[in-house]
Amino acid sequence: MRLITHYYLSITLAYSIALAAWPIFKRKGRIGAIGSWIAAGLVMLCPALIPADQVMGRALVAVVCGDPFFKMIDCSRRCRMIEGVRLGAYVRFLIPFPALLVVFGERNRVPGARVSVGFEIARIAGGASVALLCAVAVIAGKIDVRSSFALDHAVKLIVFVGLIESVSQVLHGLERLAGYGTTPIIRFCFVSRTPAEFWQRYNTRVHLWFDKNVFTPWGGRRAPVAGVIAVFFVSAVFHELAFGLATSRLDGYQFAFFMLQAPAVLISPSLERFARRTGVVGDAAVRITTVFWMYATSILFFHGVNRIFPFVYANDRSSP
Repeated sequence: MRLITHYYLSITLAYSIALAAWPIFKRKGRIGAIGSWIAAGLVMLCPALIPADQVMGRALVAVVCGDPFFKMIDCSRRCRMIEGVRLGAYVRFLIPFPALLVVFGERNRVPGARVSVGFEIARIAGGASVALLCAVAVIAGKIDVRSSFALDHAVKLIVFVGLIESVSQVLHGLERLAGYGTTPIIRFCFVSRTPAEFWQRYNTRVHLWFDKNVFTPWGGRRAPVAGVIAVFFVSAVFHELAFGLATSRLDGYQFAFFMLQAPAVLISPSLERFARRTGVVGDAAVRITTVFWMYATSILFFHGVNRIFPFVYANDRSSP
């Protein structure tokens, strides 16, 4: 019961800070921007109210707190650069459904939109079934049947992709039934030809947040190199701190993983041109290179995942 109280208090405090920060958004210039980032940072510290030994609980609450964190920064940007936001609109914006719609104005219902109820129910049922199979595969994977870390990591990566894609479909189906004209959070990232395409398909909603709040302010199309580096730097810091808060340890693995993606994204246009010039063979080579790159670098990412969910790897002795 006491643990449930910790969860309740941490999430309640996060949203209380988000609401209390609304007047800060009206401030122009650096004061408003710095104040918004400080307030958003306090939101991300709320999982610390949960006992440190509850690693999974802290991680779950950190995910929940990420939603108001992103929304506060975006709302502040909109107030400073476009137009003011009324308190009522901001409160509605903070509602965490649809999931991860963290750019103001994207949370739109589509009245009268044509939705096939049967199709969406089938989408939800299919996604839930795949997610259940992936969960069973993770649990069953604790049986030491995978003899090498390389095989263990490959199996785990396939299961992870299946899990996030299926959960994305479940959420999308629920959102469509509720009348929202959304697109899936994860949009078949496993078909990506280049690392850049992978990150465009992976978490499309937060991708839009990064485009408006980091990439464009740091140069955008005029200075894409600076913009891309800034995007992955912010993402690296965010993930490193979030995983560090959950595990009570900063080890740099998350930071390294996301910063390594920046050069891969920057060379993706060259990979695209190579694939187009060389036809089927070149296209296949680029896709295989992308798969290998994500496989190799994701070892860094799953180092933190394995700390939160210690049953992820069957071959624990080989984990990094």
